[in-house]
Amino acid sequence: MPFPLIPVAIGSLIGIATAVTYRRSKKRGISQERQNIYDAALNSLKDADGLERLGDAFIAQGLTAEGDLLLKRAKLRRRSPEEKAEDDTKFRDALKSQSVAEVNSVIDYLEAKGATGAAATLKNYAKGLTT
Repeated sequence: MPFPLIPVAIGSLIGIATAVTYRRSKKRGISQERQNIYDAALNSLKDADGLERLGDAFIAQGLTAEGDLLLKRAKLRRRSPEEKAEDDTKFRDALKSQSVAEVNSVIDYLEAKGATGAAATLKNYAKGLTT
């Protein structure tokens, strides 16, 4: 009795389609709607509690990088006036520095705290130092 090729071919096609669909779903990452919410929260949400809740929600959905940054931003909003003054001094000193290494260390410090805007400003400044 010959081996039934039609059921084997159909099963193979279903398996391949399932594998391709699974890979595509894993590569997508963050949806456009969530990206818009994330960007809006980073750029305009000043409420530390709201940032924290949103960060927890992103982590719960498997978007840990985005959630971690939102949690860092919430912590940044809760800094004491002394911490804010210290960070501001570090930022201003880095803008006066002619050492790329010093500027890069402050960039790393600010990014670790979630101050991505200030870090971006220093990155542009550092590019000017090296050219």
